[in-house]
Amino acid sequence: MEAMPTLGQWMSSRREELGTSQSAAARAAKIARSTWVNWEKDNKIPERFNYVRIETVLDWEPGSVQAVIDGQAPAVRRKEHGVPPIPEGVLIDPADWAVMTSDERTTYVRIVTGVRRRRQQASRGA
Repeated sequence: MEAMPTLGQWMSSRREELGTSQSAAARAAKIARSTWVNWEKDNKIPERFNYVRIETVLDWEPGSVQAVIDGQAPAVRRKEHGVPPIPEGVLIDPADWAVMTSDERTTYVRIVTGVRRRRQQASRGA
């Protein structure tokens, strides 16, 4: 009988499947990169309050981290829609774009386009 993968192995496998770096996953979870790395290496077990962060970043159904700890497989969240395309002219790592929330994407695009607009206005006035 084959042993069930550990939480760290599940996390690493899913993150790679999503094409997300450890750094991007940690940023999305709002934790230190070293913390994420330690979880993936099974050096540390996440505290219960971090389960939701992990499930959100990895697009797992709520309760998946506990399911893995209990020896079951995590459930991938069904998505109604895929990740929206990156707007033309907006430079960002696709892995970072994929883990951003809708509000974060909107804010990022507003900042980028606002800076671009101010630069154009400044160059016209100079």
